[in-house]
Amino acid sequence: MQTYIITMDMENELSEAAVSALNGRFFTCPQNYQAIWDQVSDYLSDKGFPHGIAQDVFEAVEYFAQNFHSENWPSKDLNLFAAAVSVEHSVEDQGCADLLHLLRNKDDVEASFEDYVEDLTGKDLQWVYGRNRDAVNLWLAESRTDLFDLLETQENLAEVVTVLWAKTVLGKYFDKYGRNIPSSSQLEADEAVSA
Repeated sequence: MQTYIITMDMENELSEAAVSALNGRFFTCPQNYQAIWDQVSDYLSDKGFPHGIAQDVFEAVEYFAQNFHSENWPSKDLNLFAAAVSVEHSVEDQGCADLLHLLRNKDDVEASFEDYVEDLTGKDLQWVYGRNRDAVNLWLAESRTDLFDLLETQENLAEVVTVLWAKTVLGKYFDKYGRNIPSSSQLEADEAVSA
């Protein structure tokens, strides 16, 4: 679980009330600033606050580090426009966060994630598997992947399975939260349905 600071529009007269309504709330969503902001905005909208009243999302540590050296901080006036929320990230989101961390310096990850995952080093794959062992093994069981088919690749079986799992996790993530660029597996499935 992580704590995030949500800052409000200081010009909006409803901001203090929005902070009071939001402060201390608990959300479950991906480890993604946009997803957190979307859930916070939906929550505030449901409570009758205008869209856009929430201005920014910061991890609490980042927020405090950013403001620590400010001459005007801590400021009671500024704190009236900031709410703290707790966010729980699912196990699947942890795997996705780990993969996105490994691919953080790559260009256009959403469009090329399958190629990038194929290029991960054995050390990277070991790290991802070690942190997500239960999720990878659950995926393997649920996917009903034939291990004998995978042996024909003549590569490290653990790495092959981890790559397949990673492609599935990132594909689902980008299908749900991305810019709607379908993964190659989604395109193949769509082509098979239309054929």
